[in-house]
Amino acid sequence: MHSRLVFSRLWLLVSLLVLASLACNLQRRSDTLPTLIPSPSAQRPSAEILEPAEGATVNTGQTVSVRARATGASGVTLVELRVNNLVVDSQVPAEALSPTSLDVVLDYTPDQAGRISLAVIPYSNAVAGQPAVRTINVVAQGTGTTGTGTPQVRVTPIPTVYNPLCRARANTALNFRRGPGVEYERVGTFNTGQEPPIAGYADRPDGRWWQVSWGGQYVWIKESYTTPLGNCSAIRPAAVPATPTPIASATPAATQPNATAAPTLPDLVVGVLEGPRDITLGDDGTALATYVIIVRNNGTQTAGQFNVAVALPNGSIQDLGSISSLSPGQEVQIPAGGLQVTFDSPGVKRLLVTVDTSNTVAENSETNNQTYIDITVSGPQSPPTPSLPTSEPTISSSSVDVLVTSDDAAGRGDNRAAARDVP
Repeated sequence: MHSRLVFSRLWLLVSLLVLASLACNLQRRSDTLPTLIPSPSAQRPSAEILEPAEGATVNTGQTVSVRARATGASGVTLVELRVNNLVVDSQVPAEALSPTSLDVVLDYTPDQAGRISLAVIPYSNAVAGQPAVRTINVVAQGTGTTGTGTPQVRVTPIPTVYNPLCRARANTALNFRRGPGVEYERVGTFNTGQEPPIAGYADRPDGRWWQVSWGGQYVWIKESYTTPLGNCSAIRPAAVPATPTPIASATPAATQPNATAAPTLPDLVVGVLEGPRDITLGDDGTALATYVIIVRNNGTQTAGQFNVAVALPNGSIQDLGSISSLSPGQEVQIPAGGLQVTFDSPGVKRLLVTVDTSNTVAENSETNNQTYIDITVSGPQSPPTPSLPTSEPTISSSSVDVLVTSDDAAGRGDNRAAARDVP
């Protein structure tokens, strides 16, 4: 009986030792187990500024278009433009996509002179990338200084020439479709910065869509991914195409033997824009020059009525009138006697001619409706300044020459002068 009790106690002691050993081993294993890694988050995107160049000079009130490229393995969802840590513009990719590379155009208009830093920040959802920074100089308009009174070495930039054609600049890569909505067929894609002319608009549940003219047809793009440029006051609502119906099966169209190719559309261009390229202002500070403008239809169909306008050097827009029709290969001068332009300040001036200003003619190409020339205007030629003597003439103390008119000379009327020495 006694031996059985001793054995039981011994077995209990061994069991306790074994359990303690297992506990120690479990503790060591738990110390060496790797920490659980949470699911990977979005990778930090990066950005680079393509334009403007470092140190570029702009005028106050002049819009600066910043072209940037953002990349990120987890996709780019937003790009911001900041000035002094304030967001001045932003752009998201079109149609809720998250591309790994995104080109954008962002705008900023400085209102004060000085050196400013533009910062472009890309995002992958909530993860912000390292800012891309570029410094530019802002010059006070008409003063040539940066606001601190320090003269600028760089030439004051020429203000951006106003373009009256109403158009939509694509701020990012943007699909264009048969109608105003993602349910319509995608026809193609505009690259960042392209500016198709606007022909109309439609307000839809998801916002406004522009109807634009491109490649001889009217297509649609989402307004929120664009910036309207030019004079769009005449743009009106456009007819919305019928909602497409899904087709059960696509049957290829039979090829007709000896089919004749369909004629191309009209193609309106400025065939001639000629006149003086170097002008000198007159004594009154003005100069008048005449320029010849000839519009031609390079297409194979007649173009209906359209207007022509010119942006003058003083910033105003002059309507040159309408052309009722223009047959294939036909050209017409407008105005008939040439365009007279008045210049009243020196510098580089630009004449910009736009054909079909209201975009009423469906053309084979909408990219050649504008032509311009730059004219160098110089100030009036100042008369030469007479040279002054470097020293005063020496007067002799003994005599001086005095010019007098003799009575005899005056009587004869020939105004001959006699000289005599005066002591």
